[in-house]
Amino acid sequence: ASNNEAKQSFFSSNSSVSPSQMLNFVCRQLRVLNSLRSTGLPMTYGMFQSMTSERVVDRLITLHRHAHAMRVCSYLRLDPRPVLVHWACAKVQSEKTLNDVQLHRVFLRKLGPFKNISYRKIAKTAAKIGRSKLAELLLDAEPIARIKVSTLCDLGQLDQALEKAVKCRDSNLIYLMIFAIQNDIIGRGGQDEEWFPALL
Repeated sequence: ASNNEAKQSFFSSNSSVSPSQMLNFVCRQLRVLNSLRSTGLPMTYGMFQSMTSERVVDRLITLHRHAHAMRVCSYLRLDPRPVLVHWACAKVQSEKTLNDVQLHRVFLRKLGPFKNISYRKIAKTAAKIGRSKLAELLLDAEPIARIKVSTLCDLGQLDQALEKAVKCRDSNLIYLMIFAIQNDIIGRGGQDEEWFPALL
């Protein structure tokens, strides 16, 4: 009887969550704990609670257990986008068979269904290892214009960055690119008064 009273007290203390919802959530956590045994990360329920589910996912990502991390995100209804971005960056670095266009299609198929996923980190990874075409294609899929323009600028693609800024008709981005091009021309030894004609 005292055990039942303790359970009722526990559930009633979480007034915004019904007992059935709480039970469902705990069962999903236990399912995650059981699945972690196969990854070499066995832990008790208390350890899981203190570590937090987000850190467990981070640990799986570090171990390159992306498929398992995605399942954990599904069980616990966590944002899967960090897992997908890490997987894509690892795929860029390890892929030796697919060319840039083919790999881009793979990413669009895998990442496309997820709204507002940023391609910035993936594009930078591609550019860093010399896959500039892939970086360009990925940035075309970037949904946030500011990120697209700033990343192109970081990669030294100033002409493309200016073109994207003009297309999105964002005056702040256009001014940003004008000054970026000015600094680039001056940095390469050009004169300050020469930078504006270069934009025409």
